Amino acid sequence: MNGLDVFLSATGLVWCALFSLIMIGIVFFIKNNTRSTKIDEPRKVFIFLYILTLLLIINEFILHHAFEMQFKYPTYTLITSKIYVFIGLLWNFIVLMYYIILYLKKKNKLESRKIHKILNTIVLCIILIFFTIVLSFPVEYVYDKYGFWILSGALNTVYNRLAIVCDAALLLFILKNRNILSKDLVIYSLIIFALYIGNLYLEGAIGYAIKDAIFMYSLFVSVLYYTTESQDKQMSEEYEIARQQSVEIDKQKTNFLLN
Repeated sequence: MNGLDVFLSATGLVWCALFSLIMIGIVFFIKNNTRSTKIDEPRKVFIFLYILTLLLIINEFILHHAFEMQFKYPTYTLITSKIYVFIGLLWNFIVLMYYIILYLKKKNKLESRKIHKILNTIVLCIILIFFTIVLSFPVEYVYDKYGFWILSGALNTVYNRLAIVCDAALLLFILKNRNILSKDLVIYSLIIFALYIGNLYLEGAIGYAIKDAIFMYSLFVSVLYYTTESQDKQMSEEYEIARQQSVEIDKQKTNFLLN
């Protein structure tokens, strides 16, 4: 295969992830501007998560190029790899924070300044911890079964274990609060988890590739958008709440007149 064929083979799923995110971004930001939708705390976190996912995809392309240049420009490959790991760790943590903030919104606890300070402190501490980890651990590169370069070494091991911890915490949080979070969000999140874990174990036996995880990350963002952050979805929910309130008021009026 020539260089272009190798590049497309190594990044095929990444291209799919990129195009799906671009389409979601176009729809999301156009509707957000035309409808003047309020940007609440969950939406701010979603936008940050969306940007992180785009950065991961872009860095995946850069990382593929850096792998090919590692013997000529080792510092370039090292920096690109560590940036990728840092963004990946941050992504896994921020998606957990999104569900927590969504839960707090459902429980009407986001108005508290104390809650905001606690959340901001936690996020800052986690970012510093991830940054320290990325700087402290070495990274190596090996060929996978298909002849593509992938990350290896101590940093990759720590990255995988911390990602598993975040994913496990998120899964437990979803299951524990499934009655509070929206039904669609819970169902589709569990489906993505099933696909992600199945892909991880199946590919793990024959050589797991990072690009598959990037595609799953993009799929997760798509689920969050269509089940929660879609402006049409939120308008439908607001209409349903207003309708229920109207029905309740009519019942109270009827009861008052009958009495």
